[in-house]
Amino acid sequence: MRVTRRLTTALAGLLPLLAGMPAHAATADTAAPEVAAISLSRESITVAATDVQLLTVDVRLTDDVGVAEVDDSAGGHTPFLLFGSRGVAVSLVLGTGTAQDGVWTGVVAVTSDWAAREQPVRVVAQDDAGNVLDVDPRTVIETPAVAVRSSHTPVVELTVTPDPVYPNGAVTQTVRVIDRDTGRPWPDLPIVLAGDNACPEDVFGTANARTDSNGRYQRVLPAGELHQELMCAWVPAANVPGQRSTRIGGDTAFARYKFLVRATPAAPSVPAGVNVDVNGQVVPAIQGKVVLLQRLSGSEWRTVGRGVTRASSRFTVVATPPGVGVWSYRVYAPGDEQHAGSMSPTFTIRGT
Repeated sequence: MRVTRRLTTALAGLLPLLAGMPAHAATADTAAPEVAAISLSRESITVAATDVQLLTVDVRLTDDVGVAEVDDSAGGHTPFLLFGSRGVAVSLVLGTGTAQDGVWTGVVAVTSDWAAREQPVRVVAQDDAGNVLDVDPRTVIETPAVAVRSSHTPVVELTVTPDPVYPNGAVTQTVRVIDRDTGRPWPDLPIVLAGDNACPEDVFGTANARTDSNGRYQRVLPAGELHQELMCAWVPAANVPGQRSTRIGGDTAFARYKFLVRATPAAPSVPAGVNVDVNGQVVPAIQGKVVLLQRLSGSEWRTVGRGVTRASSRFTVVATPPGVGVWSYRVYAPGDEQHAGSMSPTFTIRGT
């Protein structure tokens, strides 16, 4: 009885506090926002060349505690949706209703490089409790599509020469633009050439180049530097206020560098069967690159050891002359997506 009385008294003291709390505070909210409906302002769009047609997207979102509108320099704006096969990002703002049940609106620029039929493919939103919705709306609701009739799309090709590039050599970027329908070069067309983070991020790039009468633009990046960042080119189009940049017909490229490999044995001769370090370096600098020590056997090069480049891009491999005589060695750095493979000059170690 004494324990029961103490519990009753404690609960009586909590009741006024519980009564004054919001319903969702008594039980932590763990439910993410839900997408209830999506509608488009137009069922079909005709767009040509570098023109832009605007399409309004309305997304009805519901949530117990309320959908939050967040602008984060690291994560971007939420809520947002991705539209179409190109994944064009569309920021959404509350148009009508409330944060608990409202219609969020965004405008997307439809360009001539869109596919014939496009629809929203992803919706991302979060609520004031931090719960996140990240869903392909086609899996949960009937999702509308827009039919796109396009023509005379500019097709952009970006190439880098030479291929491969030797470290610290000059790099030539060439942009060619043709009309997809006619195949003819597109002269006097404004383009954007950019690199590094400007390629994947939706920056508002302004034209910094223009094609010549042959639909081509070319520039040389100077020797003496390593141009290892992602390179990109696109045709800029009219931007939609409050949305990401509008691009048409973009292309990307890398300067593929040829490794330069240097390797020197710590001693020119050692007793047969005794190990000797071979020290070297790979350029351009790369950490964690596997290099292969090869020895000439008859007319064939056989791999007899391996090493890994350190943070300094230097490496050490171990050679072991198998007998008395002069043995020829080299170090091979295999190629990868951004580099062409290469060998060091041949060096010899005498077994005594």
